[in-house]
Amino acid sequence: MRRAVTLGPKSTLSNSTSRSASLSFSNCLFPTLKDRATLLRGLSGEEAALQLSCRHPFPNQTGTMQNERLFNQSGFYGFVLQSNVLLHRQAAVVATEKLGGWLAEQPGNPAVRILDLACGGWPASIAAVMANHPHTQFHYSGMDINPDQVALASGHFEFPENVASRQILEGNAWDPLRHGIRGQFDLVYSGMNLHHGTPEELAFLAEELSVLIRQGGLFISHDVYRPDHTPYVRRPDANPQKPDESWQLVPPDLLKRKAAAQSLQFDSTPAAWREDYLAVTHAALLDRGADRPGADETARHMRQRDFPVSCSDFQDIFNDAGFTVEICRFDEPNEPLSPYISLCTARPR
Repeated sequence: MRRAVTLGPKSTLSNSTSRSASLSFSNCLFPTLKDRATLLRGLSGEEAALQLSCRHPFPNQTGTMQNERLFNQSGFYGFVLQSNVLLHRQAAVVATEKLGGWLAEQPGNPAVRILDLACGGWPASIAAVMANHPHTQFHYSGMDINPDQVALASGHFEFPENVASRQILEGNAWDPLRHGIRGQFDLVYSGMNLHHGTPEELAFLAEELSVLIRQGGLFISHDVYRPDHTPYVRRPDANPQKPDESWQLVPPDLLKRKAAAQSLQFDSTPAAWREDYLAVTHAALLDRGADRPGADETARHMRQRDFPVSCSDFQDIFNDAGFTVEICRFDEPNEPLSPYISLCTARPR
């Protein structure tokens, strides 16, 4: 019998309306890995062929994140995920509740189409959400820019039994419409990806999501958000040490200066909140058993790549794109990073 999914201990959370909610789950930690043959068992020939030819023909336009060592199969992100330092378990608890509320609004028990942006090789949180709705059938599509992670998710990750179909595409999750994603989805999920982008790139993605999410659907983002009322620190367009290495996630000619994104002011000087965020993450990893090289590698990645907007910024940008936003802020005294991590839900108006 396949092992069920566990989301860890009881989690208490607070949202923008100051309502508290808690859910408790037991069993094992996250879905286990399995071999390609087992993963493909039960798929039609056409679906299996799509899985085995998962590289998408569209090239990445920017080169950013495509070969990031931290996220490779031999990289350190697997430990980051299992250590729960970024509150993946708590995010799965809240997302389970959000999806349950949405399902209760739907007539009958419809199959749910899910798009997982920047899914990585271990899409554990969204897999846990699906497993915790065992009487609902899911059709899962994932997209990631890193070919190593696409191969891992396609060939080895164990999805819950109620996932009727799945496909993993290689492509830019910040520009899914031009990288092979078609149709409309009931739920789009993004875990730990938005903090890499600029406000303009986030506004561009919000516009694409307004096309990809059907009326009445959901967007759920579990991510790093800087505290409200702290200065925004802007990501450089290119690696300062290698100016020919672009860090842009969307080709500049596609970006629009949306009003909400344009209003964000930024300062190039170091911000106290960001130095605290980096130091707390590094210390939390070591405290949970990370070796120092792995913790150092994670901290280097974060210093180079992590430039989050705030929850209020997210709300302004998504409101401008036609969404209604709800914010769940984690209140976890035993989780050092809870002040920096939230789950935001957006629904098309």
